[in-house]
Amino acid sequence: MAPGSGTGCRSPPAALPSGAAGTRLAAACDAVERRLQTAADLLLLTSDARPVSGAGGGPPLPRCRDAAAGRARALYLVARDIAALLQAGAGHADRVTQALAQLGELGVALTESCAEAGYLAAVALPGCAPALQGPVDRYQLCRAAAEVDTGCSILKLYSHSSMPASLLSELCSVTSESAVSLIEACTAAAQRVDHPCTRQLLLQGGRAASAALEAFQASAKLSASSCEDDGSISEHTDGDRNGNLSVGPTTDRGSLPACHLFAESLVAACNSLVVFATQDSSLTGRPARLTEPARDALHDLFSACMSIVSPCVLVCSLVRRLATEGERKRGATRLRVQQCQAVIMKASVQLSQALGVPGYEM
Repeated sequence: MAPGSGTGCRSPPAALPSGAAGTRLAAACDAVERRLQTAADLLLLTSDARPVSGAGGGPPLPRCRDAAAGRARALYLVARDIAALLQAGAGHADRVTQALAQLGELGVALTESCAEAGYLAAVALPGCAPALQGPVDRYQLCRAAAEVDTGCSILKLYSHSSMPASLLSELCSVTSESAVSLIEACTAAAQRVDHPCTRQLLLQGGRAASAALEAFQASAKLSASSCEDDGSISEHTDGDRNGNLSVGPTTDRGSLPACHLFAESLVAACNSLVVFATQDSSLTGRPARLTEPARDALHDLFSACMSIVSPCVLVCSLVRRLATEGERKRGATRLRVQQCQAVIMKASVQLSQALGVPGYEM
């Protein structure tokens, strides 16, 4: 358990802040939660078995197993740190935000390692055939589109909060990088497509997404410049019926709504491109053909991985609630995060068994 889980003898520390630091923390919770769920949906909750790193481009099975086991242990340690920081209370919001970012990176990496290890182990069994890679990497495209959607959704979610200018800039930067990655991947895939109409649609879809991205970046610059003077999008704050910070219907110089409008256009362009690129098996290739024993082994491994990812998602939800509801939920939130930490520890042992990693201890 986290240090300082303590008794009622100590005076309770102040809750995490609900100003700019609280907004950044809540936004980080939203982003990490969406990121973890996206990776799980694409890799663990699917009937298709495909290599995560492309055909023949990933590490060998033993390295995947060791990496997954090590990341599971690291997730347990990060969850323990988050529980300890919540006990410390005010003044640690930035450190909690950093720990959550680490939780998200490790959680996605764990999911990818488990998916890769499961695929490699499954296709090595008798009667199984490996996947055939197409011009399009389905996982990478869908994940990039999900990152674009996440960034734009968070911008809209906090449209009436006192969002720091640095957070606005960071969200727009991450969103733009994901969109560029998606556009470049589709443009490269088009060069490997034989059908002329399909190739043309991929290229045209990439150009449309590029145009939407340019408009989004221009509107984001306008929004950032409008809040440079006071460091935030708005000064006047209030609380809505859900306990979330909010402001009135107007924003500085009216530029933020434009950023939201062009964000919607960017999401629509990227989603259209991804749906087209991933709906045709001639572009995505063929998944592995697995026997029932291979599918059962894959299911056991994925279930163990989900048992770790799920409490990580819950940690994000709990910390976000603390950032918005404050002192009222501090004690209960810390206790539930500690419970998630215990679940991660237990599930990590189960995962090591499913991976076949000997002598694994927390």
